[in-house]
Amino acid sequence: MPLTDIKVKNSKAKDKPYKVADGEGMYLLVTQTGGKYWRLKYRFAGKEKTLALGTYPTVSLSEAREKRFDAKKQIADGLDPSQEKQDQKLQNIINAENSFQNIAYEWFEKNKAKWKERHASYIIRRLEQNLFNEIGNRPIDQIKASELLYAIQKIEKKGAFDIAKRALQTSGQIFRYAIATSRVE
Repeated sequence: MPLTDIKVKNSKAKDKPYKVADGEGMYLLVTQTGGKYWRLKYRFAGKEKTLALGTYPTVSLSEAREKRFDAKKQIADGLDPSQEKQDQKLQNIINAENSFQNIAYEWFEKNKAKWKERHASYIIRRLEQNLFNEIGNRPIDQIKASELLYAIQKIEKKGAFDIAKRALQTSGQIFRYAIATSRVE
């Protein structure tokens, strides 16, 4: 029998963790401490697997059912939802490592020995004050020219045309460095 919101809400902690089934392999795991976890049990390539769908109340019953539907669709398409979730986590880590800001700092550290200390401080301050807040957290391979142009135009609107020109030059060098290090095509 499918779960109801009331039954989920009223599921209380017991001596041992227990499961409350919803159907089609989905269940609510209630722990001894009262934590409520949505899980989906499924088979892929002959192996039984479990997929975490979230925690209650952050993920409601209807949202958990939507996630179950999406996972079942992936299985029908020949994809392992657990593997897809792991691949997405890995991609998020790679994107965070390859953010414009991280690559800019890497580029700066590589080149700062060539510059005078004052020049180096101008470069990093220009990046931190003008570009990092606009595009710093974005994966560098997903930044479009229009986004960079928008960030440069914001600098120009302040009347700082020289800083805008230098920020554009510096960002071009950072993008070329990213290309040379195979982070951008």
